[in-house]
Formats: sequence, structure tokens, C-alpha cells
Amino acid sequence: MKGLSKMIEIKAIRAHEQKSEPWSGGRTKELSIFPTDGDYSKGDFIWRVSTAKVEQYESTFTTLNEVNRKLMVLEGSMHVFHAGMPELELKPFSLVDEFSGEVPTKSFGLCSDFNLLMKGNISGDMGYVPQDKESLKILQQKENTEMWEGFYCLTPTMTVSVEKRVISLKQGDFLLFFSQDADKKTTVQN
Repeated sequence: MKGLSKMIEIKAIRAHEQKSEPWSGGRTKELSIFPTDGDYSKGDFIWRVSTAKVEQYESTFTTLNEVNRKLMVLEGSMHVFHAGMPELELKPFSLVDEFSGEVPTKSFGLCSDFNLLMKGNISGDMGYVPQDKESLKILQQKENTEMWEGFYCLTPTMTVSVEKRVISLKQGDFLLFFSQDADKKTTVQN
């Protein structure tokens, strides 16, 4: 990663660099994993960000022990059934489903989704930033914490300006920020 300032690192992970693999309901693309030499298939990761293309109408989610999951639909829709919980209908950008990877989960529907997997005491969040948003404050963290923040490009092209650096993104690219500086606040401009 190339640092902009002493404690902020930025990495653009291009769509063609992302690892794509089949899963029982379609295909998944790993956008980023930590540690960077982690291996999802072996459960060797602290956090992982991915997208999935759900190509089978009925899908059973992979059981992931000791993993907290967050999922947001990007395109299409699905009905999600977590054992012992009410059905959820997920439509694009409408709701983030948060659940334990240990809970048996099934879905019905065809969609593309965005996923965040976290182990241990790692916490994370996800949301949608409208394309017309001109600027966004990032990396606003508590004292003595490490923080990652990522952006997945859904538009054909996008130009992001961070501090004095301009980054061009294409659809499917993932932009990852990392900071250890507790008081650093950075603004991303579109």
C-alpha cells in the first residue's frame, strides 16, 4: 500500500485482481481480506469483504463458526430465512442483514450482494453512499484503534479525490483505506 500521509494508506483493488470462486449458490468475488495473506477457505482471516452473485433461486448459506456476517443486496432481491427468526426481504440498498455465521440460513431469490465477515471482537458496518454525494468524511475513529474503510464502485466510472491524490475507479473496483491515527479525519470527494 502506498501511504498519503504518515498514518493513512490507500489501496485500489481492481476488479481484474479480485479472486473469484464458485459457491453452492453462484459465484463470489473476494474484494479484500485481512490479514492480506489470509485464506477464506481455511477460515484464516480476521475480516473479509466480498460480493456474491446468487444464481440459484434457493441457496443455503455456508456455516461460518465464530463469524459475524453483514449482507446488503446490490441488485435483484432475496428472502432470507435465519433459523428461529422472522423472514427478511432484502432489496437493493434497503437493509443490512446482520447475523451470526453459525445460524442456519437459507435464501430464495436471485441477486448480487455485498458481504462483510468479521471474527472475534472486530466490528464493522456497511451502507450505501448515493452517487450524487459530493463528499464524505471517513476514518473517524476512537483513540488507539486501527480502522479500515472500503468503497465498492457500482457505477461505470468514478473519480475519487482524497487529500491531494486522485483515484479513478471502474465498476467492480474496491478502494480500501487504513488508518492507525486516532485523530485523523479525511474527506473523500467525488
